[in-house]
Amino acid sequence: MSRFNFVVDDDAGLNELVLLTKRSSKADVVRDALSLYQYLVRRVRRGDRIYVGSSPTNLTEVAVTSLENVRESETASSYR
Repeated sequence: MSRFNFVVDDDAGLNELVLLTKRSSKADVVRDALSLYQYLVRRVRRGDRIYVGSSPTNLTEVAVTSLENVRESETASSYR
């Protein structure tokens, strides 16, 4: 396991996530966030699109620049 030190601009927001998710630490929240991000990147690399919504008929595509960058790099690499 690697150790990282970084500055969090919104410490109050991170504390709120700890409370809302009932995780035991900020590090747990960050680990969960990284795991979710890795999952999303894997799905986008497979060609999937990510949607959120309150029901299957009310979905909005998630627009995250970094995920679009993954999609673009995967498309570009498929032409090589």
